[in-house]
Amino acid sequence: MINHFINKGIEYPIELLDQITKQTFGDYDMIIRNLNIIQYTDDELLNLNKEVLNHNYYTDILTFNYLEKPDVDGELFISFERVRDNQ
Repeated sequence: MINHFINKGIEYPIELLDQITKQTFGDYDMIIRNLNIIQYTDDELLNLNKEVLNHNYYTDILTFNYLEKPDVDGELFISFERVRDNQ
């Protein structure tokens, strides 16, 4: 199951994101049990990157898996601002 948390006013095609996510995880023979996709701003993701990983730089995506591979039960934090800038 893929859950979306859209809270920053940036719209994106959920169905397309689900398709890309499932394909990508499938390419690595991983099984999505539960995945939360959480939309953050650049600054929020920078703060999370600092707090959790001690990295003081911007990134587009942070992922955390709470199960052993190939199973996925985790969170994907994404900044669509950064994704756009990285294009």
